[in-house]
Amino acid sequence: MIKDLLVHLEGGTEDNVRLAYAELIANKHDAFVTGLFCNIVPENVYAAGDGSMMAARAASQMQDAAIEHGDETEAQLRVKMDKISTKTELRRLDLTSAQAGHALAAEARTADLMIATRPYNHHTASPELLEAVLFNSGRGVLFVPPAIKPKGDIEQIVVAWRNTREIGKASCRERV
Repeated sequence: MIKDLLVHLEGGTEDNVRLAYAELIANKHDAFVTGLFCNIVPENVYAAGDGSMMAARAASQMQDAAIEHGDETEAQLRVKMDKISTKTELRRLDLTSAQAGHALAAEARTADLMIATRPYNHHTASPELLEAVLFNSGRGVLFVPPAIKPKGDIEQIVVAWRNTREIGKASCRERV
């Protein structure tokens, strides 16, 4: 039974598609929807030498700009989340790109299902984040097609796995 859904949010138009799928599934299962926004901030820069003060100031300005952009995106996401007809929460994580994959996979472990847009062949900021969730969360991930909102109920899904001999034997046993 699905009771907790996690939706990967980036602040773009694809968020509407992911949230539409989340709302459909949440309403069917009376589930809670958590939107997760990973705001990527620049790495800390440590410098020594003649230009160290200028480098530190520039790094600080870049981090401040990333936080400010994250605040604007978060406000827009709150408006989108408020339109969903089920119980919701919006979480924001301010992380460096090196931390984001691990943190997203850890957050996905708290949910029964994570919803994200298919990571390749469309404009996603960082497909490696979604790969980290897929391979490290131990939870189900529903990759929805880009720009296609659900029409009616979901009738078919595709289950994919690693194409190995052991998996092939296990799926043959399941059919019997």
